[in-house]
Order: sequence, then C-alpha cells, then structure tokens
Amino acid sequence: MVDSVSGLASLATRMSVQQTALDANVAVLNKIQDQQEAEGEAVVKLIESTSAAKGGIDVYA
Repeated sequence: MVDSVSGLASLATRMSVQQTALDANVAVLNKIQDQQEAEGEAVVKLIESTSAAKGGIDVYA
C-alpha cells in the first residue's frame, strides 16, 4: 500500500512539473506569435508608405 501511495505521489509530482513546463512553453509561444504579428504589421506599413506603393508596384515585370 505504501508503495502505491508513493508511486501515485511521484506520478502526480511528475505530471505537475510537466504541466508547468508546458504552460511556460505555451506562454513563450504566444509572446513569439505576438511579436511576429507586430513585425508583420510594421512591414505592411513600411511597404504602404513607400513611394512605389503609392504609384503601384508591377509584380509581373
């Protein structure tokens, strides 16, 4: 009985550590996605602000 309780406690501890690591990884991923979105928006604004964009860009030339 003691072994099963100890084993169960050990399993619960490992699962808790894994969940914490997963939560941290998801938080980092969300930060990276937010940063990439902001950088993408900045690139779009930069393209729109160029004089070539105002006159049109011929992508088929």
